Amino acid sequence: MTMNQDSSSQSVFSNFLKNCSDGNLQGDSMLTECQEAAEQGSPIAQLILSQLYRMRKTSATDLLLAYKWCLIASAQISRTSKSISKAMTMEQLLYAEKMVADWLRKTQKLVPTSINEINDRPMAIGMGAASD
Repeated sequence: MTMNQDSSSQSVFSNFLKNCSDGNLQGDSMLTECQEAAEQGSPIAQLILSQLYRMRKTSATDLLLAYKWCLIASAQISRTSKSISKAMTMEQLLYAEKMVADWLRKTQKLVPTSINEINDRPMAIGMGAASD
């Protein structure tokens, strides 16, 4: 992500948070700004855009667009997590995966049967860090 994309993402995120607290997520200007940042490749904007479409439901295509942007963001986030994991040791991977399971258990009252459910990759147990 370029510096310009990063500042655009921060602006979209700030506006999203402000509009959430104001209860104003239906505005076209918010949708337009978010769409522009999402198309530039910002995963944050892509996730926000997905949520905006999911909550909007003003046309038959809103849920389709919500799902589209969610999948696009998910693919980018998955690539980023794989890239990060390649720079980590096995011990670091295992510890990070334990942190995820602990966080999910605490906040969502559930734990996935494996980290694979979170990011569609095999768990680090028994794998080399560069095997991904």
